[in-house]
Amino acid sequence: MIHLEALPTPRNPFISIQILQEIPQQILTQDRVCGCQVYSHESLVSLLLKTSGSTLSGRQRVSAFYRAIATCLEYQTGCDAETFVNLNSQGAGWILIFCNRALVFSYFLRDAETFNFESVEQLTQIGREIIEGALTIAQNYFDFSTRFVPWKQAS
Repeated sequence: MIHLEALPTPRNPFISIQILQEIPQQILTQDRVCGCQVYSHESLVSLLLKTSGSTLSGRQRVSAFYRAIATCLEYQTGCDAETFVNLNSQGAGWILIFCNRALVFSYFLRDAETFNFESVEQLTQIGREIIEGALTIAQNYFDFSTRFVPWKQAS
C-alpha cells in the first residue's frame, strides 16, 4: 500500500496535494480502453513508480505527469496552461508548458520508457519544484496573486 500523504512546504502547502490528485485524473483521461477505470487513485499514482511494473507506456507516463503539472499551474495562476509533449520513436524529445503565451517550463527528455520515480515522495518533490519554478516565471508576466484561493477555503 502506498501512502499518498505529502508533506507541504511553507511556500505553498497545496502543491503536493494537487499533484497527487491530478495524476490519476490525467491517467484516466488517457485511458481509451477503460482499463484503468477500476483502480484506486493510489494505484494509479503508483503506475509512475519504478516498482510498479506499469502497464502504461513511457509516453503515457510522461504525458500524465506533465499534464498534471499544467493543471496545477492553471489552478494556481488562473491562466490557461497548455502542455506540449513531442517525443520521437526512440522516446527522446521536448516537454513544454505554456501559461497563456508565456513559456514557463521546458525540458529535454532522453528516454520516455525509463521515465518513472523511486517513490511518491520523489514524485511530489520534483512536481513541486517544477511548479514553483514555473510560478516564479509566470509571476513576471501575470498578476495572479489575488486570484489564488487555496482548496480548503474555496467554496
